[in-house]
Amino acid sequence: MAQEIISLPVGSSILQFQVRFSDRKVSRYDLEEELKATQDSLDQELINQPSKFAWVATLHAVALSYRDEIKQGLEMLSAELDREYRSKAATTQDKMTETSLRSQILVDSRYKQRYDDFLKACTDERVLKVAREAFEQRSQLLIAYAANKRAELNARVSVGAEEVRGIMGTGPGHRRRPS
Repeated sequence: MAQEIISLPVGSSILQFQVRFSDRKVSRYDLEEELKATQDSLDQELINQPSKFAWVATLHAVALSYRDEIKQGLEMLSAELDREYRSKAATTQDKMTETSLRSQILVDSRYKQRYDDFLKACTDERVLKVAREAFEQRSQLLIAYAANKRAELNARVSVGAEEVRGIMGTGPGHRRRPS
C-alpha cells in the first residue's frame, strides 16, 4: 500500500486533516483555524502569513511529487502486466485482442491496488492545492488590509497636522503678524 501524505478522517470536516511524513511523524492540521484572522490578530497574522503559506505550499509540492511517483509506478506496472499477459497468451497460443488485454490489466488485483493508491494521491494533491489557493487569497486579503490601515493612518496624521497648523496659526491662509 502507498504511503499517505495526508489523512482525511471519515465523517469529519475536510478542513481538518493529518499530515504524515516519511519519518512517521504525524502533524494535525486544522485549515479553518490556520486561515482564521480576527481584527485583534491581524497584525500578528501579517507576520505569520509567509511561514503559513510556505508550509502549505511545501505540502502541496510534496503531494504533487508523490502523485507523479505513484502515476509512474502505475504506468510501469501496467507495462509489466502487459508483458506478463502477452507472454502467457503466447505460451498457450491464445489469441488476445488489445481490448481483452487491457481488460485483464484493469481487473488485476495488483493494478487495482496501485490505481487506488493513485486516486488517493490525487485527492491529497487536490486538497492541498485548495489549501494553497486559500492561503494565496488570505495573503491578498492581508496585503489589502495593511494598505487600508496605512492609508487610514496617513489620513489621521494628515488631519492631525492640519489641526495643529490651524491652532498655531501656521496653516495655509494664515499670515504671520509682523513683530
